[in-house]
Amino acid sequence: MSLFSEVYGKYYRLISEILNEAQDKTVSVEYIYDLISNQGFGDTLLTLAPRIINDDEDSYNLLTKNKEGYQSILDKEPSVLLTTLELRWIKTLLIDKRIQLFLDEEELNVLKEKLADVEELFDQDTIIYIGQAKDGDPYDDMITLIILENYYMQLIIRNVLT
Repeated sequence: MSLFSEVYGKYYRLISEILNEAQDKTVSVEYIYDLISNQGFGDTLLTLAPRIINDDEDSYNLLTKNKEGYQSILDKEPSVLLTTLELRWIKTLLIDKRIQLFLDEEELNVLKEKLADVEELFDQDTIIYIGQAKDGDPYDDMITLIILENYYMQLIIRNVLT
């Protein structure tokens, strides 16, 4: 969600985290304030907290108040909803050979299946590369992928990436 809207993406993520936490247990008003203060913008506590906690016509009415605090009204955890633009952007990433460096074959197949009816945002031929070799690295070659994965594992083992 935070791909295209920093403000609404952050608000959505904060509300989602509160709802996830309040799904199976009661959360305190202090927990809600702390989460929003620590992960929100400077004014997020003033603008978002009242809409989550209050029970009036301007609030979101996603939590119910009980003796211990607040609990989610939802039956299950909220899911991430993506816009058409975001789906098209992800589909465009899938046609780039370098995506194999970040996703395994199963993840790629699941995404390709779910995005089968989505049109790419643009074709790879529309990108003009400057200062880069035309032949590039063979990212679709299994040996290259194994070598890169080996480098990655060595970085993890040596605590460079963690």
